[in-house]
Amino acid sequence: MRAAVNSGLTSTAQTSAALAPTRALLFFIIIANNFFQVFKAAGDFIGFFNTAVSDENLYNLLRKFIAEQKKVELDEIIKEENLNANATEEFINKAFADGELKTAGTAVIKLLPPKNMFSPGFEHALQKAFVIDKLKAFFERFSNL
Repeated sequence: MRAAVNSGLTSTAQTSAALAPTRALLFFIIIANNFFQVFKAAGDFIGFFNTAVSDENLYNLLRKFIAEQKKVELDEIIKEENLNANATEEFINKAFADGELKTAGTAVIKLLPPKNMFSPGFEHALQKAFVIDKLKAFFERFSNL
């Protein structure tokens, strides 16, 4: 009887060992099928994206995003430095049209809030320098876009 029990265990172990490569192959097939489904779905999405978003449409979306970002950042500078909003927008638009930010002369002074130019603390001169630095950084950031 003991021999029969041992032989039953042996045959189960042998069967299990014999099925191991088959299970591994089955597991591999299932995984490969899942990957195929994922890649097929990704391919369908890419195809949809390529047809739905043309180069011209993508370009227009990008231009719109850049324009909105420019507006937000310029409004932030105007608010931080308490600048004349209309004059600042005109100044920046002219700079982009000319391809350079001209800071010589009285153009920047027209943007600043009224302050005493001859105060002992040089507040006017300091603010003018800060505004020029911020506007230069803004212009450089967006001039090539």
